Amino acid sequence: MDTFWWLDPLLEHEIRYFAFAGEPRQTACAWYLFSETLPKYHDANRALRLRDDGRGPQKVLQEVAAVFKEHRTWPIVIDIDPVAEKQGFLDALLRKGALQNQSRYPLYAYRVSQPPPPTSPHIRVEAIPSHDAEARRLWVELQICDERTEEERQFWRAVAEAEAHFPACRLYLAYIEGTPVGACDLFSAHGWARIDSVITHPEWRRRGVASALVTRTIADALAEGNRLVYLFTEAGGPAESLYRRLGFERLHAGPLHRHLLLA
Repeated sequence: MDTFWWLDPLLEHEIRYFAFAGEPRQTACAWYLFSETLPKYHDANRALRLRDDGRGPQKVLQEVAAVFKEHRTWPIVIDIDPVAEKQGFLDALLRKGALQNQSRYPLYAYRVSQPPPPTSPHIRVEAIPSHDAEARRLWVELQICDERTEEERQFWRAVAEAEAHFPACRLYLAYIEGTPVGACDLFSAHGWARIDSVITHPEWRRRGVASALVTRTIADALAEGNRLVYLFTEAGGPAESLYRRLGFERLHAGPLHRHLLLA
């Protein structure tokens, strides 16, 4: 089997998921997302799936820069995947002085046919109905509960509100004794499901809230017939061991390595 059998479906899913904030565009040598409303949100303003069409990486990067200039988006944000790296795009970017994001986000997949058993009976997880504006508001507030400055809160509130109003995302809230204590979302398309935005309020951590949220979303994703359920997490972070315990397997140590060109 191709080592990177999962790569193109993953990149297509990235484009579909982050459409909650950006508009997709494709050319023969790159895929793009651009956001008019969130120009500083890199996940919705980036180039990905760079491919050499025979002209060489340097020429392709010139085209990418021209597309960003057309959209008046700065800096140029490029995600390098394993195929792009093999084709020389990483070396070409570094020669141009690109800044590397040193954080790695491993890709994990849940490839078991049954969901993990339910966790704590004291934690209730509910999918938010599309008409429930108050529950969506609570979901947004939980998404920004870790942000310390007002500037950060305003930025991530705008991102969370865009996600909360994206019809293709199903939002979840976790409750303990009626108090909303955690949140996440589930995005399904073309047989793949992505679990994202998993967060627990700081006052309720280490009580199994994240486990309950992820267990519920896995069950719903499998019930919908998805062939693969996946997520990203920070390498070495506390969530990585949690996802392994729940049955996720690492597919790649960091398939999308971000670079910024400032000039």
